[in-house]
Amino acid sequence: MFMADGEPRRNAQLKNCCRSFATFMCTQIGVGGVIVCYAIVGAFGFIALETGIHAVSDKILENVTISRNQTASQLWQDFRTHPLNEAQWDQAAQLTLQKFQVTFG
Repeated sequence: MFMADGEPRRNAQLKNCCRSFATFMCTQIGVGGVIVCYAIVGAFGFIALETGIHAVSDKILENVTISRNQTASQLWQDFRTHPLNEAQWDQAAQLTLQKFQVTFG
């Protein structure tokens, strides 16, 4: 049912069509695969970086909060120790605040 003369032309068309299809698929799938891999690697990298930052950040925040509460308690204690002597209270408060500033300055 095939003609001998039309067969080489048909083979060439089929070969050209397959070549075009393979080129298109490799190009589109290859670029798409690279983009997907890049996104996945980037996501894991971002998670790793952010997790490390938050762990350090949370620890620093916890230390600052504890120190701030201790400083506030010490200031209150200084006030209760020297309620009528403003100069002594001022001196004690200055020392307490300097300790806090040295810790986080």
